[in-house]
Amino acid sequence: MRKIEIVEKPCDEAIYEIDKFAFRFGNNDAGYMIKYQVDLDIKGGQPIDVRLLLQDMDSKLEFLLPAPEEVTKLINEVDEKNDPSDECLFHDLRTKYIEFIKYATDTPTNINEEIILLGFSLHDEKIYLVMKTFSFNVLADFWEKLISYCTDKSIKLNVPDDIRWIKLQQYLLNTNETKGNGFSRDFLARTLVEDNFSRFLQIFRQIDTEGYFGKSFYDRVMYRIKKINEKKEIRVPINQVNKFFAPYWKYQISTAEKNKTVLCLHDEMPSDETVEEYVYTFKPSLMKYYLQSWFEDFTVEIIKKIKFDDVQLRQLLAGRKFNFFLDGSDENIREIDAVIELEKDGIVKLIAIECKKTLSIKEIQTTNKKCRERVIDSGNNVFDAFIHIGCFNKDVEFDKKIEGTRREYKQSLIEGTGKNMDVPYYAFVISTIADYETKLKYIINDIFINW
Repeated sequence: MRKIEIVEKPCDEAIYEIDKFAFRFGNNDAGYMIKYQVDLDIKGGQPIDVRLLLQDMDSKLEFLLPAPEEVTKLINEVDEKNDPSDECLFHDLRTKYIEFIKYATDTPTNINEEIILLGFSLHDEKIYLVMKTFSFNVLADFWEKLISYCTDKSIKLNVPDDIRWIKLQQYLLNTNETKGNGFSRDFLARTLVEDNFSRFLQIFRQIDTEGYFGKSFYDRVMYRIKKINEKKEIRVPINQVNKFFAPYWKYQISTAEKNKTVLCLHDEMPSDETVEEYVYTFKPSLMKYYLQSWFEDFTVEIIKKIKFDDVQLRQLLAGRKFNFFLDGSDENIREIDAVIELEKDGIVKLIAIECKKTLSIKEIQTTNKKCRERVIDSGNNVFDAFIHIGCFNKDVEFDKKIEGTRREYKQSLIEGTGKNMDVPYYAFVISTIADYETKLKYIINDIFINW
């Protein structure tokens, strides 16, 4: 898919020209145009009324058409002549009219910051606007003026996406995401069952410590007691848990180095080694998924299923990479386990969530350092807060409690460098799914109240 860029005319490859501006297909596969839409709760009136409203908002705006023009004319002249797999200039506005606005910024650095394509449609009780720019700075500046104007005039705005979410897309890198197989997805689903989770958590703790567990432990967590009558009970295997684990012979292999051995787990009885015991651990196809991806996927599913009371989950991104410096440097890439956009009473918060199976002081310090250097100090931070979540706690001292409970969490600041603002961070570990949901809901509410 070719993307459209803006250059100064004359331009031989231009698909459309107006004033000094020419639009053409660029060679870079990165996005050029940024699109943002909003509804204004005012009567539509006539097309010229939209121009008058914008001139009242900012007298420096220069309109490049004699009058607003119908978009269908430009679609026929431009978009329908191009390959439909390429980016379109007008068709995706999905409005009736268009204005080309020469935008006067205080310090324009290039032609990208000098124009706005504004599509609009008029309805009985509202005006629908779609803004297309080639610079987020221009979009943000124009948006701030529109917000200020509508506030002064008591005009209500309805915004599908917070502008910071649009900004976030500019830093998002295109990566090939690998999805888990059916067995790992089944495993994830079983861990999300509250009755199973406490058993899984015991198993995970043992595997994270030793890599395996013995027969007595297996018998304790893989069966439940079923009462037949007042005198008789039987043990019933929990198939939703035990099907993900397999038995292995545990033994030591001697090495060439003196007094050195290597632990080996094998599904076949060794013939020439001393067997220590029969142990259990993940089936090989699951071990990698558990170590690398399970807790992140688990967190995403928890977020999806939480009922946030008066908070609405608007957007969620999972396991994505960003470059907030937009410099193409691998050193500035930051992978974030989950990003959520939440709304409460018209206020929107963007929160970054980091998942670590075992939470430690070192993990928090290392992650906060990366957040400071690769997000906050870019000057392009969009996040209201960062949250660290763990299954287990190594050495973190939680300094706060949820009022009226014994549930603990940690809260402090990631300090920005220079003029970059400080950003709060929270940290907690989970004991049950209900505990997870309670802590996350409480912290999100705290972010809305205090940040």
